Amino acid sequence: MLPLSRHVFPNLPDGGLAAGRIGWLVAATLLAFWGASLYTLPLWLSPLWLLGGPLLIFALTWRDANKRAEFRDWMRQNQRALWASDAVFVATFAFFLWVRLRNPALSDLEKPMDAALMGAASRATFLPFENPWLAGVPFTNYYYFGPLMSGLLLRVFATPVFDGYNLVQPLFCALFVSTLWSLGAAIAGSLWRGVVVASVVALFGHFEPLRQMREAGKPLGISEINWWSTSRVVPDTNEATRQIVLGSDGKPQFWTINEYPLFTLSIGDAHAHFYALSLAALLLCLCWSLFAPQSTQSTLGRLTHRRWVLLALGALLGAIVLTNTWDAPFYALLVLLCAIFTRPKYFDGDKGRANWRESACCALPLLLAPVVALPYLRTLQSPVKDPNRKLWQFELWLPPLDGFALFWGGFLTLWLLAFAAFWISRRAQNGDEVSRTTSIFLGFLSLCGFGALLSPSLFYINGFFGGDLRHQDTVFKFYLQAWILLGVAASGGALWMLAQARLRWRRALGALWIAVWCAPFLCAGSVLWMRAVGYAPKNSDGSVTLSLDGSFPRAPGERDALQWLWHHATRGDVVLEAFKPGSYHEFGRVSALTGVSTPLGWSQHVGFWGADNDGPEIEPRRILIESVWNWPDDATALAALKELNVRYVFVGDVERRIYRPEALQRLQSTLKPAFTSGATTVLQVPR
Repeated sequence: MLPLSRHVFPNLPDGGLAAGRIGWLVAATLLAFWGASLYTLPLWLSPLWLLGGPLLIFALTWRDANKRAEFRDWMRQNQRALWASDAVFVATFAFFLWVRLRNPALSDLEKPMDAALMGAASRATFLPFENPWLAGVPFTNYYYFGPLMSGLLLRVFATPVFDGYNLVQPLFCALFVSTLWSLGAAIAGSLWRGVVVASVVALFGHFEPLRQMREAGKPLGISEINWWSTSRVVPDTNEATRQIVLGSDGKPQFWTINEYPLFTLSIGDAHAHFYALSLAALLLCLCWSLFAPQSTQSTLGRLTHRRWVLLALGALLGAIVLTNTWDAPFYALLVLLCAIFTRPKYFDGDKGRANWRESACCALPLLLAPVVALPYLRTLQSPVKDPNRKLWQFELWLPPLDGFALFWGGFLTLWLLAFAAFWISRRAQNGDEVSRTTSIFLGFLSLCGFGALLSPSLFYINGFFGGDLRHQDTVFKFYLQAWILLGVAASGGALWMLAQARLRWRRALGALWIAVWCAPFLCAGSVLWMRAVGYAPKNSDGSVTLSLDGSFPRAPGERDALQWLWHHATRGDVVLEAFKPGSYHEFGRVSALTGVSTPLGWSQHVGFWGADNDGPEIEPRRILIESVWNWPDDATALAALKELNVRYVFVGDVERRIYRPEALQRLQSTLKPAFTSGATTVLQVPR
């Protein structure tokens, strides 16, 4: 993609080498999304354009001798930045792959849900794909563009989800960090400063360790810090009294979610906000490219570089709506601000006409985004359908100052440092167009970042959680956006201004910066330590087995059965496995690790996805499932299997542990075994 991306991102030091990776993956997935949604291009054709598209672009660029020579010259001139870009990508991928190799099991937190969606997307032919935990029902109640991107990669490389998950997750970590590095290097004016910007935004934490040290009464080591509580820093208030409710231990009972990029990357859950990180970094790079001097020059056909970028921003905003709709408002505001500021003053010598045309083009991304997301928006069935319940609610809510300061103290101090450096050296910026555009771009990032930061104090979105947890998701989603926007503005701005400040100010502000980020560095170290080392399953001799196997540590027979199901289950097949109400347990593992739908998986999450909006779904299926596993008589059990449309019944360690042996024996004596390995059997239901 480099021959094309260097024209799209002319003001990035690597010519968009990093941004081009995630850019093409988004573009190819959008093509697959539209083709499969319109039932014109089945998803099994996606490898043709996912791999063939970049090769075609390269071939068209390489066929002309003059273009080849010019491209070689450009690569020689920028080889240091290109090597650095690849080094950041490979190093980030290798590190987070190492974390996954030490913690390969897809059984903790919400990885089963993420793996189930990824597997279902990789097996689908058209969209929306089938709900993996509610067989026979289209999956229209939750974001599925992120799992679709991952599912296409699994399909291209013919990789089962129980192995591919642990490759896809570090891949998106590397896409995010490397794209962030490219933008940081461009803003700060140095490849090494780009590493600092990417590290501060993506790999640092906050001041929560200070609170834990105060409560412990002593300095804590990295391995002693509670890494999970670093995502629960700002407490929520009681709905009636607007006061914090304390438990018997003297700590708040209800918390908002305060994830930050490092926590999201290291925890390993491939959620919607995880995929949105790399898309956000790409959007910032596209906004930055609008400020390039070449933005008004013709590049492809009759369209200027600026208009191509605006089209790309519209498509990307649509992808963000599909991936994590919470991100759309403030990123759309950023796009609009950058588009308005960079519109050319003159066009073809006709000032009045030019202003009208270019001003109209500023709205193009905002108009194009809902069109790009239209197939998803048309089929979306919102889980929140109560007519008496507003989608959002105004409320003036002031987060507790201590929690807010612990979470945001570092970035806000860094932002003030950058602003102070700008104020000190502002006179030196007069007449410098590069400095002017950089300061304007950083100002737009700051404006949108503070908007996202203050939004949860003005309103909250009515989701599944209300009452004393009403601010939980609103704070979660908007604070994560604010972290990226303010993080890039603060760290990039501080480094950019420090490079231009006088030596005495540079030393003083640099020392202050180091002092401010000591505690966040400790927080980051604790999260990485616990995820990579503390939680890694140990062998009897204390060693750690490195593995990509997401079914680890299940019995070898189950692994073989999962592999068999992955290869032999066809479209429409349903596998029955052990069921238990609720979520966050081992039930639903087969569908999670193969993508083959099951009649009912995590019932709590199925309810979150709106299963009961149009009629009862969960309870009747639960009764039918129990009638199969209890096997009261052949007629009743076979009728239940037929009603559930089950093709395969999975009998493994979990089923043998919770169901009566005599019932399992009757089941196995009636149904024909399709596959057997060790103590695991896959039974086939006659059609």
